[in-house]
Amino acid sequence: MQLIGIKTPLIIPGDDIAVVLCDAMETARITPQENDIFVLAESAVATAEGRVVKLDTVKPSKKAIELSKTYQNDPRKMELIMRESDEILGGIPGVVVTITKGVLSPSAGIDNSNAPEGYVVLLPADPEKSAIGIRKKLMKKYNCNIAVIVGDSRT
Repeated sequence: MQLIGIKTPLIIPGDDIAVVLCDAMETARITPQENDIFVLAESAVATAEGRVVKLDTVKPSKKAIELSKTYQNDPRKMELIMRESDEILGGIPGVVVTITKGVLSPSAGIDNSNAPEGYVVLLPADPEKSAIGIRKKLMKKYNCNIAVIVGDSRT
């Protein structure tokens, strides 16, 4: 088995991840082979899908303000955590433990680290659907069976 990183340009909202990957692989002279597995960062997929939120546009509810004090989180981010998660289980200062899209995740998977200052990246709306769409495009382009995983490096 071999692990190959594919360097892409910075992903922006509206990008077609499959096209970005194909262009990057062509530049690097990489051709996918039968049964290759692509692991894509959820933040890149979500960014391409436009799941980037400017915190200044979020109005926190009273409950979000209350919880933000408990978990020492920005109230606007806490509002997004409440909107995005199925359930809040608890947490520690700075991290809220949630069930989001049926998966245990910190802070509903909301990512500050891969977003511009003042923005956050939410999880893809439907990661499985995203992976399937990207997979279909790559298989059509390269005429081989591949797998696509949308993953989070933090969990």
